[in-house]
Amino acid sequence: MNLFKNLRDDYGKNTVKHLRDLENCEKKIARHRNHLVYTLRCRDLNLTPPSLKLKCPINTKKARDIINQAHRGLIRERVRVINNKLDSLKENKSSLEHELKSVIPAESPLEGQISSHLTRVRENTYVKAKCRQVRKLQNLAEKNQNKAPIHRGQTVASEPDLTGTQMKKWVINLSKYKLSEPQTKVLAKGLNYAVSPPDVCTDEFVLATELACKNLPYADAVQLRSKVASTLRSSKPPKSNVSNDERKAINVLKKEDSIVILPADKGKATVVLDKQEYNEKVDKMLSDTKTYEQLSADPTPKYKRKLVSILSRLSDEEKITKAKYKQLYPTAENVPRLYCTPKIHKPNAPLRPIVDYTSTIGYETSKWLADILAPMVGNSEHHVVNSKQLAEEMVEVVIEEGDILNSHDVVSLFTCTPVNKVLDIVKERLQKGSWLKEYNKSYGYNLATEDVVELLDFILSTTYFTFRGNIFRQRFGAAMGSPVSPLAANIFMEHLEGTAIATAPMECKPKMWKRYVDDILEIVAKDEVNALTDHLNQVDDTDSIKFTYEEEKDGKIPFLDALIVRRDDGSIKLLVYRKATHTDQYLNFRSHHPLHHKLGVVRTLMDRKNRIVTEDEDKEREDDHIKGALQKCGYPDWSIKKVKDQMAKPKSKKERKKKDDSNKSKGLVVVPYVEGVSERISRVFKTYNIATAMKPHCTLRNLLVHPKDKREPHNSTDVIYSIPCKNCNSAYIGETGRKFREKA
Repeated sequence: MNLFKNLRDDYGKNTVKHLRDLENCEKKIARHRNHLVYTLRCRDLNLTPPSLKLKCPINTKKARDIINQAHRGLIRERVRVINNKLDSLKENKSSLEHELKSVIPAESPLEGQISSHLTRVRENTYVKAKCRQVRKLQNLAEKNQNKAPIHRGQTVASEPDLTGTQMKKWVINLSKYKLSEPQTKVLAKGLNYAVSPPDVCTDEFVLATELACKNLPYADAVQLRSKVASTLRSSKPPKSNVSNDERKAINVLKKEDSIVILPADKGKATVVLDKQEYNEKVDKMLSDTKTYEQLSADPTPKYKRKLVSILSRLSDEEKITKAKYKQLYPTAENVPRLYCTPKIHKPNAPLRPIVDYTSTIGYETSKWLADILAPMVGNSEHHVVNSKQLAEEMVEVVIEEGDILNSHDVVSLFTCTPVNKVLDIVKERLQKGSWLKEYNKSYGYNLATEDVVELLDFILSTTYFTFRGNIFRQRFGAAMGSPVSPLAANIFMEHLEGTAIATAPMECKPKMWKRYVDDILEIVAKDEVNALTDHLNQVDDTDSIKFTYEEEKDGKIPFLDALIVRRDDGSIKLLVYRKATHTDQYLNFRSHHPLHHKLGVVRTLMDRKNRIVTEDEDKEREDDHIKGALQKCGYPDWSIKKVKDQMAKPKSKKERKKKDDSNKSKGLVVVPYVEGVSERISRVFKTYNIATAMKPHCTLRNLLVHPKDKREPHNSTDVIYSIPCKNCNSAYIGETGRKFREKA
């Protein structure tokens, strides 16, 4: 090999021996790491490796218990021994690396060759050892009649066996188009189901690597590129997680122009509508001239000039930094796009309008305003942060005779929020409070109240969008989809609730009032619900906000994701609440997502049970429900057990230190998830203290859900482009934040 020949010629045989020793050390570390994973998986699955099996001539229950206990002890000891061996090997590796660096200067071209060679050796040995250990564990599991998937990464789980009833819950076909069985099966996987990519996504990994290299010294960046390139060269595409029939079904659904596929407004079902009916419903909604107005021309250039004028003034007056000005400057001129989700829990499936503001002129400013205004929300004693806080407060509540639990809800809060009133409230609060002063101090800005109000007025008054080539303006309220809209609506509701409670007549004044945005939970006298509703509907002096109410039924009422149950003595217990439209559909275990994403689903459900459910008996029932729901989504028993064990185990000092160290990372890069590749790339980045986040490469939503107006590729912004030379094989690679058409 040229590397070893060059090394011997330039630095002598002793240096070659050091490299060979380092090479062997890397191989041993790779093998021991896999052996450790194999042993830990045996422990988790309650399996005993054949080499640790003990024989006992006594066949009694007590003898078997003793043997099982001894097996567990031996596995723990093996884990300890392997960890000690790994520590020893890592020390030896560090020593050998130091010896090599003392001989070979950092600027030597051999330095990069050695790094690439060691990376290739390490990764190849790791992959071979992993395959061997996985095969061993598979055979061991089969012998013990344990069919659970045993891969530590993206393993194949059994296809969930769904009944016709379950299919009908997960796929709602309201169109005239008749779905075939493979098409129904595909849609039943859920729109967040990620299809395994046909290749290793080299371009995306290269892009992520280049972004990571920006935060590294030159020498480290060169090494990182070399290691990533070596890893990609030795990688193979993952196996497909859809059948040939399902892949054909996806292609047919992509091309079918008579239907539109959408997520349900609530419940996670997949809904199929006739495109003509969908367009007619949206057109009917947009024909409401009190709420919407069709525009004759695109107002984006005019709005852009106005926003740039405001931002330029703030920058010139040194009220914001140059970096913030650059971040907020609107390079894109995309028009916000309207799409709708069907409310299948209501008759005729009416639509909920949502506006996609991403990559539009005011999107970054809207996000920034949301950060500025966030501390203003939640300072009321009646504000509920989440269901955990609600559960903690409701446990102490006792409902007296003659009182009932009642809830109020605002009709169409976002489109009914009075913008001028919101601006007045924000201005008054910023002038009286210290939020803006503290924000300026934290980030080095010098913003005045008038500056924030001016920007907020611009964002809330430029609510326009496109649908099927026509541009509309929303006449009133805040648009659902803009980052600052929830804050604006919440600020107004907080102001309204203060007025409502203060001015409520004594006979209908609530004894308890808890609010989450526009959902309100009260304890009120049974005969005064109508009087309270009438009072609430008169509080808003703009006459925009109207309330509906729901009384408790059989001593039960839902609020957020909790079901509040009144006992006979007036005390409260809580259960997890699921609406009638809830489908119990979660991320399918066969989806091409990282394992920690799937375990995160289990953890979320378990955490919700622990924070809401108040009685042990109810927790057991909720446990059974979670397990049954997850099994329908293909989750094996070991995944649920693993999460339970993790949640029951307190975090060690080492884990807490690891979390603290992650906060000191040299940046974060997002990489596509490719089974077996992303994990290896992530380990490479980790050696340079770069954190990684993995995202699915392509989901069914990306492939099948296209209700929004298409954007032309030449109007794309924030792109990397290639321009080939007409006279040779070279090409110019560039990037731009402006429209590609303008740059080209």
